[in-house]
Amino acid sequence: MDEGFWAVTRADQHESLDSLTEDIAANLKQQSKETRGRYAQSITRWFFPGRDLNSPAVLIWASYCDKPLVVEILRTLYLRAEPIVGECVEEFLYPIQENAVIPSSYFDSYLLSSLSDIPPKTRGRLKQNLRKLRFLAKSTPGKDLLRPLNPSGTALFLLFTFYFARDEVRTVEMPTVLKDPFWKYLGFKSEDAVRRIFRDAANTELLAKYVIADQLELLTTALTFQQCMERKVRL
Repeated sequence: MDEGFWAVTRADQHESLDSLTEDIAANLKQQSKETRGRYAQSITRWFFPGRDLNSPAVLIWASYCDKPLVVEILRTLYLRAEPIVGECVEEFLYPIQENAVIPSSYFDSYLLSSLSDIPPKTRGRLKQNLRKLRFLAKSTPGKDLLRPLNPSGTALFLLFTFYFARDEVRTVEMPTVLKDPFWKYLGFKSEDAVRRIFRDAANTELLAKYVIADQLELLTTALTFQQCMERKVRL
């Protein structure tokens, strides 16, 4: 995450992603040039989706200059780019209560359901990545603790507008929003917690409407993503 954050803060100094990738590789600590190059390519793949220098993390950093907020965005981007880790968070960690102890066998069950076989070191790498993302903390040997992430309403709302109203205001059905795992990647543990954020957004007029009627639950945006950046909205 530290290297990803550094890359985001350097993006405005480059005119192409290739140039930024070279800059990242030159400043990584690994001794091997080949290893630095591979890792730099991974960083840009994770945090600059679509090979776009103007990734949501870059745009939010330029507007807010808020490292904890950007780190929340980076976590989500990484999990969208790495499906094995993302699916573990979405399907296996999400139902678990915060501060629960998780045995290694739980991760074996997930990997077997996803891969049908567990390649050597895969479980260790999965757990290591989840620790770097701050989902896990070491507990006792062979076990990990599921950490509370305390995600911000601001990160949720900004990613919602980025994914669902980037260029124009729209009406979106809540089930469509909840089907996208971005809110689980942020660390929210219930749909009701997400709904509370959107109700707050409606009460502060960041949403034009939040309506439940005729078995429909609808969100109507009031701002595009760019307008959110310009106004530096917070929840």
